[in-house]
Amino acid sequence: MRKVIVTTVLGTLLAGVVLTMHLAAPIWGAEKNVAKVRPDKSATVQTVAKSKPAGRSVGEIRSQLKGAMGTDKIVFIRRRTLNPNHYYTEHINSEFKPGGGICILDLNDGSVREFSMPKPGVVNRFDISYDARKIVFDFKDAHMEGYRIYELVIKTGKIKQLTFPPKDEDALQERYKVRTLWDSNWDTYHHGESNDYHHGTDDMHPCYLPDGGIAFVSTRCKIATICDGPDIFTTTNMYRMDADGKSMRRLSRDMVSLFTPVVLPTGEILYSRWEYVDK
Repeated sequence: MRKVIVTTVLGTLLAGVVLTMHLAAPIWGAEKNVAKVRPDKSATVQTVAKSKPAGRSVGEIRSQLKGAMGTDKIVFIRRRTLNPNHYYTEHINSEFKPGGGICILDLNDGSVREFSMPKPGVVNRFDISYDARKIVFDFKDAHMEGYRIYELVIKTGKIKQLTFPPKDEDALQERYKVRTLWDSNWDTYHHGESNDYHHGTDDMHPCYLPDGGIAFVSTRCKIATICDGPDIFTTTNMYRMDADGKSMRRLSRDMVSLFTPVVLPTGEILYSRWEYVDK
């Protein structure tokens, strides 16, 4: 079993790449030929060269990263910056700006392989399987649709959708979409059909579990925080499912949002929790 390191890349380590990077997870181990690398003709490497720290070449920076991370490949997300009004409400009021996807940066030559998404959309977060063969991620392919969980096979690039809208999704949207509409500043309510929020459910922030399952957060609990209307499912709770997306089970009973789960070496799940302090 290969070890997987997950790290958030900040500063100027990857310079131009970090401008489009949300989370990076290097593949560590013997997975040298994960897939045939297609040179990317974007300005990524050129941007690195322009903004590299003084006195170090792009090749030197990549070499140092290889030594520090113990890998020659890094998986990262390329997308436009999310802009929600709270850091845990990207599924509610971040602008839908489709484009980009999941990429692999080769630290040997600076080339980038970008995987084709099912449709133009937004990738939020991802995790790499313990054997470094698959990537699980959440993806939103339309403004008025929720995030769903997908899985990518690195070798072939094949993508499979794992979660789907619940059976009552259409009824939820039909029931709530005409009730309220926040204005662009989210300060006041307006009556009429909402163009801001789909009023359904979202499945987000997946991570692989040691038993082969997948943990993630979801608004399937259908809970709003105190400062939101009951028709806006702000709160995300922790769920788990089998590798094929079946046997979904709720793990937490929280009135405030849980997010970004990761598995510790002990097998425990570490996650962030938003506390409601403005009561």
